[in-house]
Amino acid sequence: MDLVNAEPGSIEKMGKFHIKVQARPTTRLRKEQAMAEQIVTSKVRCLFAWLSMACATALGACTSPMASVYPYKAGWRHVEFVGRVSDGIPNLPISIDCREEINSSRDPGKTFVLVRHSYRQSRWFVQVRYWIVTADDRLPLKTGDILYANSMDCRAPVVPSNGE
Repeated sequence: MDLVNAEPGSIEKMGKFHIKVQARPTTRLRKEQAMAEQIVTSKVRCLFAWLSMACATALGACTSPMASVYPYKAGWRHVEFVGRVSDGIPNLPISIDCREEINSSRDPGKTFVLVRHSYRQSRWFVQVRYWIVTADDRLPLKTGDILYANSMDCRAPVVPSNGE
């Protein structure tokens, strides 16, 4: 039994069911089917473009040149500059305080700075920690500058992240 080539208006038997053959698809139906196929095709193209962009972004972040110089496993973290310790620090809980390990009088040209390290622990919770770390006196820092700071080595001064 061939329903495609059946005569419109005839009744064909399919198993124990009787099927009435309707008229062949109209031009309107063909246009609607073509539009539906175009929509599906464009959505697939859009999804492919989005996935390729997401993969390129993820791979680009993993292979950035600064990531090899300041690796995460060695303790380097992106931090935000808050202020210099010599200007006074607000009453904040300090997680890492390098003033205890390093005597700035022994190491001229270094100053202590307050930085903020923020990281997402879950979808709704962001952990914020404040650190006091060393920086070079000649480093021009403004509030809000993004830097690299080492959470494992107090002797490593902060380094500008160059817009990463």
